[in-house]
Amino acid sequence: MRKIEQDMCRAIRNRETRTFNNTTVVNGLDTAGRPIVEVLLHGNLIARFKFTESMVQIFDGEWQTVTTKSRLNAILRDFTTGCSVYQKKGVWYLACSNDSDVLFYDGLHLHFNL
Repeated sequence: MRKIEQDMCRAIRNRETRTFNNTTVVNGLDTAGRPIVEVLLHGNLIARFKFTESMVQIFDGEWQTVTTKSRLNAILRDFTTGCSVYQKKGVWYLACSNDSDVLFYDGLHLHFNL
């Protein structure tokens, strides 16, 4: 895992608002006042942690790039059990060790571990 991704995951875990080059972690509240942390890559949302539900939503930020996939996989490695995003013939999929692979779509919900 890249240093920037280690720092990103640490900021998520500590619920800190931090910027690391092109990646920003924002600690805040949702519209109902519940704690969330959002991860932005080049200003585009790629992950939203909902702490009261132990859920993370993942997004491609409308850019299915190598960097987006790398940031998402760092988050998935650090916060989920056996999940990753991969690409096959130009199409993104989500693989989890306890499920069959699914077509990636914006807003996928996964349980996370802290």
